[in-house]
Amino acid sequence: MNKKLKITILAILGIFLLYVLASLFFGNDNIEEESAIIEKNEVINEYTPLEEITEEQNRQTLVELFYKDKNTGDVKSETRRIDSKNLLKEPYKFLVELLIDAPENAELENLIPEGTRVISAKMKGNILELNLSKEFIDNHKGTKEEEEKTIKSIVNTLTELNEVGSVKILIDGKTDKEFKDGEVNFKEAFKRK
Repeated sequence: MNKKLKITILAILGIFLLYVLASLFFGNDNIEEESAIIEKNEVINEYTPLEEITEEQNRQTLVELFYKDKNTGDVKSETRRIDSKNLLKEPYKFLVELLIDAPENAELENLIPEGTRVISAKMKGNILELNLSKEFIDNHKGTKEEEEKTIKSIVNTLTELNEVGSVKILIDGKTDKEFKDGEVNFKEAFKRK
């Protein structure tokens, strides 16, 4: 019986060895076929645009501008698609000028007083010095809450740019100005809230 058991074990090992060798030898073809199928699928799954992207479309970028929501009174963002070349020369001035213009969304309203002009906008370290015309304080509607929303609108818009940590507001080049009611002054730089 020992001899029969040994022969049976050797036969099972032989069959197992043949199976392993056969799967290794014939399995390579399956792997190559699967690789070819995967490569084919990769080509098929590639995105093909329905139309060519124009140079103008390629230059566009999104910016966040902050306005007042007419319904809630909160400061909310409006995403605007612009040509990125507008941000090359004077990006900070350009963004504030967009804020001065009316929002595209009818549910939002501008917080910057009418007649305000951007005189200059320059980075000093991570502080942006924003020099506005006197109309910014002369034409403001007042109330501390509205003044704070106006500042938040400007600061949130400009701090969307990574390099801007805070915004120092100057009026006609002077740092010691404040809104007419004296509630909010411009002595310190404003940080995002």
